[in-house]
This record gives sequence, C-alpha cells and structure tokens, in this order.
Amino acid sequence: RDRFGTQYYEDSDLSHQTSMFGYFDLMFPPDAIETILAETNIELVNAGHVAANKGELLRFFGVMITITRLEFDNRRDLWSAVPSGKYLPVAFLGKTGMSKHRFDAMFSCLRWSHQPREGPITNSEEFRWKLVDDFVEHINDYRLRTFFPCHRICVDESISRWYGLGGDWINEGLPHYVAIDRKPENGCEIQNAACGESGVMMALSIVKSSRVTDHDMTEDNELPHGVKVMKKLLAPWKSLTHRIVCADSYFASVKAACEMFKLGFRFIGVVKTAHRGYPLQYLGSLQLAERGSMAAVVSEHDDVYLTAFVWCDRERRYFISTADGIALGQSYQRKRMRQVQPVESNLPPEVVDLEVVQPKGAEVYYSTCAAIDQHNRWRQDDLQLERKLRTPRWDMRVGMSLFGMMIVDTYRVHKLCTRSTLTPSEFYTKLGEALIENPYIGGHGGGLGAVTRRLSSDSSTASSLSSKTNTSGIGLHLTPVKEHVTYEGSDGSQRKRLRQVSCSFCYRKTTRVCSECLQDSLVPDRKCGFCDPVNNRYCYRQHMEVCHGVGNPSSDS
Repeated sequence: RDRFGTQYYEDSDLSHQTSMFGYFDLMFPPDAIETILAETNIELVNAGHVAANKGELLRFFGVMITITRLEFDNRRDLWSAVPSGKYLPVAFLGKTGMSKHRFDAMFSCLRWSHQPREGPITNSEEFRWKLVDDFVEHINDYRLRTFFPCHRICVDESISRWYGLGGDWINEGLPHYVAIDRKPENGCEIQNAACGESGVMMALSIVKSSRVTDHDMTEDNELPHGVKVMKKLLAPWKSLTHRIVCADSYFASVKAACEMFKLGFRFIGVVKTAHRGYPLQYLGSLQLAERGSMAAVVSEHDDVYLTAFVWCDRERRYFISTADGIALGQSYQRKRMRQVQPVESNLPPEVVDLEVVQPKGAEVYYSTCAAIDQHNRWRQDDLQLERKLRTPRWDMRVGMSLFGMMIVDTYRVHKLCTRSTLTPSEFYTKLGEALIENPYIGGHGGGLGAVTRRLSSDSSTASSLSSKTNTSGIGLHLTPVKEHVTYEGSDGSQRKRLRQVSCSFCYRKTTRVCSECLQDSLVPDRKCGFCDPVNNRYCYRQHMEVCHGVGNPSSDS
C-alpha cells in the first residue's frame, strides 16, 4: 500500500499505469531518502562541494545502477567519449547530467545513516554501527506500515560481501566480520524475514557481536539464539495471525515452534542440531521402506500441539511443525538420468520421470524456504552492486547491499503486479534510466538546468554559485587544469599528463583549480590551485569559506 492508500497486489497493474519510478518510490522508504540526503549534504559541504537535492540524489542512484550494467576496467572510462577498444561501445555517462567529478564527490560523501560527531568511549562498536542502523530501521518501519505478506514467511540470512579490515579485535573496518564455510561470501551477515510468495524483504537485522546484542535480549536468556533472532524479526508482525513461518536448522527447534505459536504464527522447520525435546532417536530408528516414506509423532508441549515427522527423500529429513504434518501433499516430479540397461550392455543411460511422494509439511516448507536465497542471487549475481562499485568503506558496502535489497524488492513487486516479462538485467537497465530522469530533477532527461536553478534560488549562495559557463560540474567547483605537459616515460616514449600547480593553502602539488578563480586567469597559477577533497584534504573548503563565503564557517576544519 502506498502513501495514498492505493493497494498493489498480484495482477493489479496489468495496464502498466504505474511507472518504473513509481514502483521504486513505492518500495524505497521515504524517511531513508531524507536521512541519506541530509547526511550526505553535510559531508559534501564539509568537503567543499555543492549540496545536492532529492532529484540529484535519485539521479546518482540511477547512475549507480546503470554502472552495474556495464563492463569496464576503470570507472573514469565510463565518462569518456572515446571507446576503450576498437570494437567496444561508448558508455559516455556524461549525458546523464552528472559529471564524473560530481559522481565521485557524491560517492565518497554518501552516508546512509546519522552518526554523531563524537561517539562513546565505552563501546566503539555500537557507535560505528550507527553508520547503517538508521537505514535498517527505516526499512523495517516502512515495511511494517505498508507491506502485507502472504500466508507463508521465510526466515534466513544474507551476506554483504566484504574482504577488507574488520572484526572485534580492531577499531577499524567492519565491526563484526562473519566468515562461514557454507556461505559463498564473507562479510556482514544480515538476518532477514521475507514473504514466501513475493520474496519481498519484510524485516532485517544486522548480526553484531555479543557486546552489542546481549543487552537487547536479556529477557530471553533461556531461549536458543535462533529463537531470539526470530522473535526480534517477527515480533512487530505478531498481528498477522495464522501465517506459517518456515526456517532452516539455524532457527528451528521445539522452542522455536512454541515461541512462534505464542506470537500467533504457525511454524515448520528442519531439525538437525537443536533437537532438545525432539524425538530424534526414535524417528531415526524407524524403518523407512523407500523414497517417499514418512512417519510422525504428535505431542503436546507448553499447551502447543507439535508434530515431529521424518520424511525419506535421498536421505532422512526431520521436521518440527505446528501447521501441516504428514497429510499427503503434492508429489514432486523430476527428470533424472538412470542406467536402465545393465552397464555391460554398453547402452547409454535414459531419462526417466521420477515421482516422489511428500507430506504436506515438506511441500509447504520447500516452496517457501528458498525465497531469501533467490533474493540473494538476484542481488549478488544479477545486480552486482557489490562487485562493480568498489569502496574502501565498510559502511558504504553494507549500505549498498541494503540498497540492492530495495532494488530487488522493486523488481519483484513490479513483476508480480504487471506480469512483466523483463529479465532482472533488463529491469535494472530501465530502472536506472527512470531514476536518472526522475521527476524531482526538473524536466525530462535534462537535469543540469534544474540543479542550477535550485542553487541560484538559495540566497546564501546565489552570488557565488551563479550560472556561469564552466568546463565541468555545476556552479562553484573544482575542475581539472586544461593544460598538458609532455614527459618521457620509462620506455622512452613521449607521454602527456595534466600540468601540476601548487595548492594555495598547503603548497602540495595538485591538478585541480577553482572554477570561479579560473575565470579571471586563463593560465592556472598558485592562486587558484587546491587539493582534491577525495584525498581527505580540505583546502578547497577553506578557500570557499574565506574567499567566496560558501559553506559553514563554524564547522570544524
């Protein structure tokens, strides 16, 4: 349901009345947009850049998604008008209305959540997690208000890919680094709950160390850890009675089934290691004649009727359920290669139709348990934000993973509502175009004029951010020098590079000059050269405050 009360459900938009951008606006939390914009603008101004508006931030998101659709060696090649190879196409992202300098500035200054300027000395990990906590909270609150899952809910975990610094032994990098052998990637673990039918993420929880999470779960000390996580994820949704929660062996146990029943949920899970109170020894000793055989034990535990059953597929699988048991479900069919004739006959194997009887509980579980795994594949293998956009900041990587989850949710809702035949790759391409040409930018496709009008309407910066014709960027900004010098390479060949000038504040060598000061001097000299903020040097910010009156002079330098 959107903010106007309009409901979206399966086949509700077969006429495609809602635009691609409309579905993004439907699925992305508006509070998160406001927080990201406010925090990013603080970093932009402190680094000596011009603040952005909502339209430019959405355009930046669109360029990010578009970059994932392209193959490149260096990101700067995407803004070049010259192809990197004789038979390769030209991306030329400059026509999106966002220059490479502006994209790099927003990428380096992007913040997903609010973190105070000074953190507590007692728990630095909790302070560092504040860089992403607000984003997770906005997602959870928005889904709780607007999303209504089907009768099946999947609980599982995701991984935000990270191979940089991290761990509780160092105050740098990812605060809690997770490396699990059965997971294809290492990094930040995110436990989540999703709708079993649509695959939309409905609740997220970042895995943190015990020093941060123990004080949040003191009232459930006697419960297994997986049960605590499920209660944290699904307790806000307890009004959705009679939904069936399906979880793997990390969460499933007799205690989990009982606690979910108290919250109003039914439960089906696979039992492997957490078998306290489960008749594992008895069910394991039963003789099962063939593939598809099953047996069950029904018992009462804490006024909850539980069904523990075993089903034989290729191996024995043990389930605990408060919903469906061993009532006959729909048999699953597979095509398999079988050697029908003896091997000595030298005849090839044949394809046979294999039909295996399965209980209703197993049918419901296996139709639900893969929802989050599919969601992870659409994000990691199809969208590829984590692979195409490299960053040395762990909070940027985790935030991009959460952002990717919202993009996948947009694809799933669009596909179900419109019955679209677009593949994920085609959808991401069109969504990137829709965000680049978003309605907040002013005008279809051309955003430079709108941004310039926005900047000129600000009384505090109208004098300095005039609509002069600059070489790149918008308004007052750093721009590369336009003069090249020739030097001899290591192989003896003649090469060219940008002419270096001295920074007027720290006297370091730089190739960036002030666009405003350059208007008065056609030849760059020491008076208009400044360090690039990307290198964590803020000489240009001081120059803007002192010479042009732009920025916040009271902020720390």
